[in-house]
Amino acid sequence: RTIVLRDLRGGSADDLRYQSPESELIVDNVELTLPSYLDVRPKLTIRRAMGADVLSQSGSSRTGGILIVSRRTYHEATLFGFDEDPHAARLYGELRCDEIYDRQAAGEPIVDKNREGLRKNHPLTKELFDAARRVVAGIVAEEREKEKQKQRKLEHESTLRRFREAIKSLNEIARRELQLGG
Repeated sequence: RTIVLRDLRGGSADDLRYQSPESELIVDNVELTLPSYLDVRPKLTIRRAMGADVLSQSGSSRTGGILIVSRRTYHEATLFGFDEDPHAARLYGELRCDEIYDRQAAGEPIVDKNREGLRKNHPLTKELFDAARRVVAGIVAEEREKEKQKQRKLEHESTLRRFREAIKSLNEIARRELQLGG
């Protein structure tokens, strides 16, 4: 989609575009189960950006986070409590729940009256966020473990390198000492 931002006073126009980063698909259209809403079938898709830069996870121009979508409406972007977690910094995706739109249209106040996202105290929102949070928590835990493994490997390689250098130095010292004494 292209959005055109027009300056009515100056007459200029700029195209606003969002280019999805190169990414790896982690979760593909997984159906979440909501215990109190068995008829509601939200679907979650999560991707991990592959580039060197992390995604912005806060503010009005954030590039990361999970977009909560119902029919043709985008409600908010969130990482369900992991917005500040460095292990979630590359995550983005979509949580589609068309029932939000349907229930809101029927008069059920799920969307915040100021249109600042979903009402966090609504039972459907609570269950939706809890289900999605569990999936994101699993991904973050995996990312954390991968980083620990990588760090252990680097430490092991570093220790091994220092050990080899120490052996080499000790051999040099021993060679000099043995040659001096005859």
